[in-house]
Amino acid sequence: MGKQTARQKARRAAREGQQRLAAERREREKRLGDLGVTVAEELAQRDILVRARDERIRAAEVRAGKALRSMVEVEGLTVGEALRWCGAGLEAREAARLRQLAQDQSEKGEQAQGQEPAGAGRCGESARARAGA
Repeated sequence: MGKQTARQKARRAAREGQQRLAAERREREKRLGDLGVTVAEELAQRDILVRARDERIRAAEVRAGKALRSMVEVEGLTVGEALRWCGAGLEAREAARLRQLAQDQSEKGEQAQGQEPAGAGRCGESARARAGA
């Protein structure tokens, strides 16, 4: 009987140890699962914030481009004159990009409304040339 009791105790101890290990593994897997969900949620939130920031940046650039276009096309300034009005931080290349962005946005809005884009058929005729005609 002593041998059988010792074996039973050993089996019981082994099962209890295995059950503890299994419980620890389940707890660890739950923690890892929760952490994985947190990472995924935070990255999704980051992506939303980045898109919103990018949209705000684009909107600001479109507004700047529209203002530059008004300076050139409505007020009749040259691009160089418009740049001087804007201060030292704006270069001609950036001004051209902003004006093009505003033009593209304007055309996109007009096309969505079924209108012909502004300036279509004028072959790049400037406001200054139209005003002098």
